[in-house]
Amino acid sequence: MKIICLSIISFFMISCFEDQVDENPRIKNPSDKNLEFDSQYLSDFDQGNHLLDQYYRLLNSKSDQKDKIVEAIQYFEKSLESEYNSIDSTYIVLNKLAECFLILGNHEGSLIYIKKSLLISVHNYETHFLRAKRYQSLNLSNKCIQLCDSLISSDSISNKNIIPIYQMIGDVYSSNQSYKSIDYYNKILGIDPENIPALYGKGLFLQNQTDYGTAQSMYFKIKDLDPNNLHATFNLGYIHLEISDFRNAINYFTDVIVTEPQYYKAYYTRAICYEKLGDVIRAEEDYRKVLEIYKYEDTEERLNRILEDNKKYN
Repeated sequence: MKIICLSIISFFMISCFEDQVDENPRIKNPSDKNLEFDSQYLSDFDQGNHLLDQYYRLLNSKSDQKDKIVEAIQYFEKSLESEYNSIDSTYIVLNKLAECFLILGNHEGSLIYIKKSLLISVHNYETHFLRAKRYQSLNLSNKCIQLCDSLISSDSISNKNIIPIYQMIGDVYSSNQSYKSIDYYNKILGIDPENIPALYGKGLFLQNQTDYGTAQSMYFKIKDLDPNNLHATFNLGYIHLEISDFRNAINYFTDVIVTEPQYYKAYYTRAICYEKLGDVIRAEEDYRKVLEIYKYEDTEERLNRILEDNKKYN
C-alpha cells in the first residue's frame, strides 16, 4: 500500500510541474555509466541522434529539415521499445523524444515525454533543462528564467551544465531586448572565452541595438575560432547591408553561399544588394535561386517587380 501511495504522490508532483516554477529540482548531474546495450538498440538510438544532429547543423541552410525530426522520432521510439532498454537509458531516450516534439512545435507531446522522464529520474538535469526550453519556446519568459535560476542554485551543477543555462537566460533577455542578456553572455565568456554561442548571442543582441562595431568584433572572434561559421559570416554581411556598404555585404553573402549553396537567406540578401547597386540581372538570378530552395518572405513580389520594371524599359 505504501508503494502505491508513493507512486500516486510522485505522479501528482510531476503533473503539477507546469504550475510550479519555484521548486528546487535538486539536480543531479548525468552519470557517465558505461552501459552495455544490444546492438539493435544502439543502432536505432544512434540513427535518431544522427538525424537530430543533422537538423541542428542544417537549421538555417535549407527550407525544411523537420522531416529529419519525424524520422528521428521513429528511431527513438523503436529504441524505447527494445527489450534491452534499461531504466538507466530510458529517460535519455524520453528526453530525446521530448526535444524532437519541441522542435516540431508540439508542446503537449513534448510535455508528455518530459513527465515520463521525470517519473523515472525526477532530479535529472537534462529533463528540467528541457522544461525550461519548453517555457522559452512558449514565450513564458518569467517561468523559464525562474526555473533556470532554480537549476543554477543546485549545489551539484557543473560548469558544463551551467553554461547552457546562462545561454538560455541570455537568449530570453535578448529576445525581450534587455541588456541583462549581456550579463549572462559575459558570465559564459568568463568561464570559456572561446564559447561561440555566447559570442554569437552577444553579437546578435548588439547588432539588433545597432551597436555594429562591437557586434562585428564578436563575429570576427567567432571567425578566428571557426573560419567557416556561416551565421557569423552572414551577420557580418547583414551589418554591411544595414550601413549601405553593399559591395562588402555581397562578398560576405557570397562566402556563405560558397560554403553552403542552399543557404537561401544569403541569396535573398545578396539580391537586395544587387538591386541597390542597380544590377537587376544578378538580383533576378538570386531571387530565382531563393524560390528554387524556399518561398521566402517577399521574394516572389521582389522578383515580379524587377520583371515588371524590365518590361517598362525594354
